[in-house]
Amino acid sequence: MKLQGTWTCGMCLEEVAGARCVRPAPCAHFFCAACVRGQLAVHVADGALDALRCPEPDCRTPYLREARAAPPTRPPAFPRARYVCAMAPREPR
Repeated sequence: MKLQGTWTCGMCLEEVAGARCVRPAPCAHFFCAACVRGQLAVHVADGALDALRCPEPDCRTPYLREARAAPPTRPPAFPRARYVCAMAPREPR
């Protein structure tokens, strides 16, 4: 979703063009991309990705949803030799 006009970033409190705003959390709050980049860099450097939240004081929605184990999308890879041996003609006994 691209914002039109200018908006006040809730982090730096500066007027920012709507095209330079992002919504990092699944809530409805937008912030300038530079501030979000800075926030992400600090949390990554600290190893605190679980603490990433919307900076709006009344919101605090997590940026990241809880990861769930997804079923594999393809069968596990097997060594090619296994397939070649299975397809090779067998010697008569």
